[in-house]
Amino acid sequence: MADKHSGTLLAAGTLMAAVGGVFMGVTALEPTKTPQPVWASDWFVTGFAFVILGLLTGGGGVYLNFRRAGPMTPRLRRGKRRWPARRRAVDPAEREATSHESVSVRSPKYDAFLSYEHTDRPLVARVSNSLKSLGLRIYSDLELHPGDNWQENLPSALLNSHAGCFFIGAETPSSRSVQLEIGAASAKGLKLVPVLLPGADLDSMPPVLAACQWVDLRDGLSDTAIQGLANSLKSTR
Repeated sequence: MADKHSGTLLAAGTLMAAVGGVFMGVTALEPTKTPQPVWASDWFVTGFAFVILGLLTGGGGVYLNFRRAGPMTPRLRRGKRRWPARRRAVDPAEREATSHESVSVRSPKYDAFLSYEHTDRPLVARVSNSLKSLGLRIYSDLELHPGDNWQENLPSALLNSHAGCFFIGAETPSSRSVQLEIGAASAKGLKLVPVLLPGADLDSMPPVLAACQWVDLRDGLSDTAIQGLANSLKSTR
């Protein structure tokens, strides 16, 4: 509406000023028969009045125009309203497949992380190989290669496992690294599986492990014990 009114006022003001200018011009060019000056004649005064009125009218149109757009601001036309695109309906089967995919991405990489004191390394290596032969994904520092950053790889593998197997031998209570790994696994909420090795002292076992059912290898490895450990780890998948 402001555009329409300002345009009308501008057109009317221009027309009135033009008419007034014609009256004044004709009066100035026409020879007078009276001694009065040209500017005192009725036609000249009328033309002058038309010019003034036209300027005022046109000025009103300019004022309306600038009041709407703001001074020194380019006037922009309003664009058409754009409605948001309609969402595509998602098929239930597609949603289920997507949810399974997202769960699989977040699923831990390993079935178990093996934590032990290094004096027990030979026996732990045999247990690790036996579990792998049964199809389990196992990680321990036995998997490290020269040049690997063990300070990054070991904590990352522990937190990316379903369970933590903690081998308890004669020297385990004094191992600071095992104690730290027990605390990290417990805080993460992993399944804790104590594995008793020859020389294990139940009285010195950390309380968080003493409350869990253990696998007893104090008399050495046996197929029955390894199979029971494997079944326990598979149940966490």
